[in-house]
Amino acid sequence: MLTIKKILLNFDPAISGRKMSAPEVVECVPNFSEGRHAATVQAIAAAIRGTEGCTLRDVEPGESTNRTVYTFFGHPNAVVEGALNAARVAGQLIDMTKQSGESSECLLVICSCEIS
Repeated sequence: MLTIKKILLNFDPAISGRKMSAPEVVECVPNFSEGRHAATVQAIAAAIRGTEGCTLRDVEPGESTNRTVYTFFGHPNAVVEGALNAARVAGQLIDMTKQSGESSECLLVICSCEIS
């Protein structure tokens, strides 16, 4: 949670004291360990779409890798909240003990979400 507070300190003028002259927009591209179950893919997308200030641009499920990449953007605070909402849903719906896919042999996966 400390990392999120640091992010918010950088972007929230009420916290950081800096003035924003123009609306700021950032993009987030998280990679979730689910690409085969449409209901889970859609539930994560709904968590992002349901976050005020977030615009979901793309959802790319990969059946062979069993991963889905989501691309969304918005005001930095909204994007942080959207990423957290998506991660909460993923944490509830994705069982990493059953994860398999092409990349699983060469990558040790210890969480259901990877954000770059």
